Amino acid sequence: MVRARSRVRSPVLALKKVLILGAGFGGLYVARHLGHLMAHESAEITIIDRRNHFLFTPLLHEVAAATIDESQPVEPIPGFINQCRIKWQIGEVAELNANTREVKLQDGRTFPYDLLVVALGSTTNFHNVIGAKQFSYPLKEVAEASAIRRQIIGRLEAAQSAGNPATRKRLLSFVIVGGGPTGVELAGEISDLMRDSRRYFGRGFSAVEVSLTLIHNASTLLNQFKSPPMSRFAELALREKGWQVLLNETVVEVTAQGVRLVSGRQLESETVIWLAGVTPVPLTTLPPFAKDSTGRTLVNEFLQVKGTPDIFALGDWAVGEGASGAWPMLAQAAVASAKVVAHNVVNRLHGRPLRPFRFRSKGVLVSIGRWHAVGEIFGVAVRGRLVWLLWHLVYWTKFLSWPKRFKLLVDWFLNVFRARDLSTF
Repeated sequence: MVRARSRVRSPVLALKKVLILGAGFGGLYVARHLGHLMAHESAEITIIDRRNHFLFTPLLHEVAAATIDESQPVEPIPGFINQCRIKWQIGEVAELNANTREVKLQDGRTFPYDLLVVALGSTTNFHNVIGAKQFSYPLKEVAEASAIRRQIIGRLEAAQSAGNPATRKRLLSFVIVGGGPTGVELAGEISDLMRDSRRYFGRGFSAVEVSLTLIHNASTLLNQFKSPPMSRFAELALREKGWQVLLNETVVEVTAQGVRLVSGRQLESETVIWLAGVTPVPLTTLPPFAKDSTGRTLVNEFLQVKGTPDIFALGDWAVGEGASGAWPMLAQAAVASAKVVAHNVVNRLHGRPLRPFRFRSKGVLVSIGRWHAVGEIFGVAVRGRLVWLLWHLVYWTKFLSWPKRFKLLVDWFLNVFRARDLSTF
């Protein structure tokens, strides 16, 4: 009688603790892959984040412009994590000690680890501009998107009853600082919001009274993608939608009344939206990690933090050096590197060779309001309605659960036929 062979796995000595910091695209996709790769391993996987939900940041501009509601870009994590046998902890990470292999939270709790994955993401970079943090609106959280939505609609409502022309001009002036993907996408959506608002408010204000200005400190929009046709398409689309695009301009001060540019020009506005870049979420590390000029932590081709082979980093928080090269601070890069990190965590536990990471862009798409989008696919610049539909399809597939995908698909479909909801809370 021949006995069936049992599947032989490389042994993992004792119970290993794998800790993941951050539940954005990088951290959550690492957890997702590890849940499958380590389903039968003797290891404890814990993910820590300050939120109890996954935030789909590429859709925040649609929340800010009242295209979708605040619940659409978020998905609760605990139910998903429990299916993969991964532990979940809510807390703000304060300190990482590579010498003692511990992570400390701001509330004092500590978590030991054998292998660590850092995917803390990024936060708004105000570039030390005077007043920017106090008087402008960033867009990295749902609460910030809701604040922008309330501010825009509130200024439109106030303009209805304002009799003074100077006051109306200031109320109906909207400024976006930053011509990257988020700035361009929000500008497109705000144009549609203005159009819908004129119907909603009746004769409260006219299109001529509304002033829309986009300020960018480079010679072209979307300059990080190095695609001149794509940049030209985006600029043309925004100008057609009523935006004044100021290129090669830098904001040096933001006040409650508007912005001052390096050229000396003053723009009056009560609504300044700051989308001029991001910086990695700050974290105290012992010993200090090597960083590049933007503050991102350097990792090798296997996505290990330089000098610490048991710590992996990815997403906006890290950047490759040497052969691995740099990658853009986009969800696409975080998702791609998450798969490599997950495999390398398993390989590290078993003493197997690690996989190198090479980022290969699949293209880039940028929505510019309803039925407008630009992009670059396989090196070819594209634009139009089909590109806009493709943008929605790509992001739709990135959501974790089918119920959320179905709900979002229904809302997007209905938005084609209905005016946006201009109620505020």
